[in-house]
Amino acid sequence: MTTTTAYPATVRELAETAAAQGVAPSELLATLPPAGYTLDADSVGDDEEGVWIGPDISGQGWSIMSQWTREHGLTFWVDGYGTNPIPATEAGKLSAAIAGLANRI
Repeated sequence: MTTTTAYPATVRELAETAAAQGVAPSELLATLPPAGYTLDADSVGDDEEGVWIGPDISGQGWSIMSQWTREHGLTFWVDGYGTNPIPATEAGKLSAAIAGLANRI
């Protein structure tokens, strides 16, 4: 299944699209998915623009899954493996990974 999006691919397209919508380019950029996220084609419907899936981030005993939608922005889930708690020694790495996600928006 091929899915086409109307997101600008170049700076010129960004400026032209923003002008056509009557907004500043920076306002239009705020409505675009973060770099490295891919469109989940199965999530695109007639009334939806879709869900963009981010790369998984993993550490010792944990993983972070993230997604982006125009309506909700960036959301993420932190999961420990099985019923094992996340080791306290991983706190710094986990914190840095979450901060990295926050820097994408």
